[in-house]
Amino acid sequence: MVDPVLNVMLASSSLEKSVNYWNGILGLTIYEKTDKSATFGFEKKATKIQLKDIGGPVDRRKAYGRIAFSIPYAEQEPVSDIITKNKQTILNPLMLLPTPGKQTVRVIILADPDGHEICFVEDEGYRKLSLPDFAKSDELQSPSCH
Repeated sequence: MVDPVLNVMLASSSLEKSVNYWNGILGLTIYEKTDKSATFGFEKKATKIQLKDIGGPVDRRKAYGRIAFSIPYAEQEPVSDIITKNKQTILNPLMLLPTPGKQTVRVIILADPDGHEICFVEDEGYRKLSLPDFAKSDELQSPSCH
């Protein structure tokens, strides 16, 4: 199956800082690079992150979101360590995120040099959390829910 989302583009105020962060610190592979943009990813066939240099500060005002990656539980602590070692921003340190009635997952939330939020959620719990709940789906389709 091919992932239908090919890439996600984020604005960058400094492509050099972005490349250093996403490739040099987080370790994502650079798949394409020009003087104005760079495309990164964990795997060749997975969705890519494209950073585009906008030549000035990134101004999100009140609009922002978060990108999330699932990684093995054992890899979360090394991510925390490398971000701390490089004096980068950790918005939420490693923590358990309870989901009532579902799987609790461990997450760490970072910010890149432009303030883009990046969540690393532990893959094992995320896979359980994202399983379809057909019983709940049937409840949503029942006439009493309309």
